Amino acid sequence: MPSEILATYFSTIVLIHNKVTKGIFSHHIFNKLYFIKITSDKCKTIRVFFGNFPIYITIIVSLKTSMKNEILKFHAALLCCLLCTILAGCSDNDDNKVKAPEEDASQFVVLTDVVPDAILEIRYYSTYNFIGRRIPGYDEPIAILTRQAADSLKKVSDDLIKQGYRLKIFDGYRPQKAVDYFMAWAKDVNDTLMKPYFYPELDKSVLVPQDYIAEKSGHTRGSTIDLTLFDMKLEKEVDMGCTYDYFGLASHPDVLPRQEVGAYKPINQEQYDNRMILQKAMVAHGFKPYDCEWWHFTLANEPFPNTYFTFPIARKSIVDAQ
Repeated sequence: MPSEILATYFSTIVLIHNKVTKGIFSHHIFNKLYFIKITSDKCKTIRVFFGNFPIYITIIVSLKTSMKNEILKFHAALLCCLLCTILAGCSDNDDNKVKAPEEDASQFVVLTDVVPDAILEIRYYSTYNFIGRRIPGYDEPIAILTRQAADSLKKVSDDLIKQGYRLKIFDGYRPQKAVDYFMAWAKDVNDTLMKPYFYPELDKSVLVPQDYIAEKSGHTRGSTIDLTLFDMKLEKEVDMGCTYDYFGLASHPDVLPRQEVGAYKPINQEQYDNRMILQKAMVAHGFKPYDCEWWHFTLANEPFPNTYFTFPIARKSIVDAQ
């Protein structure tokens, strides 16, 4: 583009209209900035599309035709380059956008990628749970854990396989939205669909006061696992004395305070011994038990002790975070 044309016709006006932001931006030449409302029929406007962005280029029609065409071509090329830069920057910003800590799944793994011998029965993906419905946040029937918890569980699995057992997994990481759903369900005292199976001894109104359900869960921090033992010789779960997620005395893992084994009426000696096989293996590899649930263990040195994660249970959550 000849420099004399730019010097002579520096008052050419170029406007960009972006429908996404509904904003009007003016372009300037030689530092002379114009904000002009184009209403005159002496102005000529053309529209071209750059992706989804309509670009309106307006020039003064009183210029000589050859001059107008040259200026029009120049500005169209200039604006395309400008938009390329802007759009590329927006794309980079989207790709590199820093997620909130609770949305970041980058330190998590799909459990069976690390512990392929594990058997899965993800109860909250099914309707066989204490609520009787699939739980929000469980988009796939998989278990997710922090990398540290999964690595430790692999050691547990290896030890128990030598003893003739495999791990059967009921739950791992649990999104906060699932915990919120539990709390909402607990407030509806009339919804007792699964009471005969999971809390026959208790009135539903006591589940929150007695800490069977809470507003925050260790599962949401990503290093807590619910599991049992599967006996490879008998080809079935071992007898633990009560089902997973049972709300009641039988869910407590060992004897009551100041009582001898045998005085613990809800379970017999064999069931107690089975619980201790699981507990011993878990503790040996860095997990700590929970005194109200025989199936519940948390990595003692959990990496996120104060973060309650929100991303859904799906392999996509892990892949997208890489």
